[in-house]
Amino acid sequence: MTNILISSEQREQQAAAAHDHDEPAWQCDSCSESFPSVTAAITHKFKMHPDSSAKHFCPYCGQQFPLRVCFDLHVKSHSDEKVSSEEAACSDCGAVFYQDKAREYHYKSVHCRSVSIGQPKFCPPPSLKIDVSQSGELRSCYYCHLCGSEYTVKYNLVRHLERHEPAERNTVPSDMIRCNRCTSVFYNQRAYTAHLLRHREGDLFVSTEQQRLQVVDRVDQDLDLTRIPSALDRYVPGGGAARTASRAKRPAERADDTAAKSVRAS
Repeated sequence: MTNILISSEQREQQAAAAHDHDEPAWQCDSCSESFPSVTAAITHKFKMHPDSSAKHFCPYCGQQFPLRVCFDLHVKSHSDEKVSSEEAACSDCGAVFYQDKAREYHYKSVHCRSVSIGQPKFCPPPSLKIDVSQSGELRSCYYCHLCGSEYTVKYNLVRHLERHEPAERNTVPSDMIRCNRCTSVFYNQRAYTAHLLRHREGDLFVSTEQQRLQVVDRVDQDLDLTRIPSALDRYVPGGGAARTASRAKRPAERADDTAAKSVRAS
């Protein structure tokens, strides 16, 4: 009878051999040093080669990858897609893409990020629904009016909206659908139906926007330049006193205002 039992050392050697065969070598683009994990390779690259000019943009979708090996693995997912006969090049950096859509995504995510911060695009306001994290933190809920996706961080919803076609984002329908539970508004029936699946028995809601601001621990707002201390505030005594007082006032109001605690359950 063949002995099917192997030692722990042999088992570890076989597992290592199988791992080496299936997993790619996580190699640094700048010095060709290899690492056991992609996290270690990326950490090494940004720590040891912060000025590296090696950038990898997917020609199919425009996403950027920190390592060549990550880029190669991602491109394989587009193996069934057709390549356009006319390539689209970025006017700012010269990166070449197979589709105009990929070039537009690249341009917005790489070259227009600072512009979008100073000039934020339209984003639906938070709903009246309140999400409770695993740590007990109360958070606002944002919903995409085009597809019904849910987010608890406004910035993530803004990034998500950039993936929708400009024509879809800029076309306002004559008839919109409003959720009776959280007051969110949607542009189509498909988005509203997907949104309804997000509601559960026992969801928490606030009654007014003022109450939401008092209940939620972190308020996601558009960039307000007036809240950024100027150079004068650093040197003039009491220059930032008004801002400090306004920030310190909110916890006291939250403790004294009983309305902030009247979160109604649906």
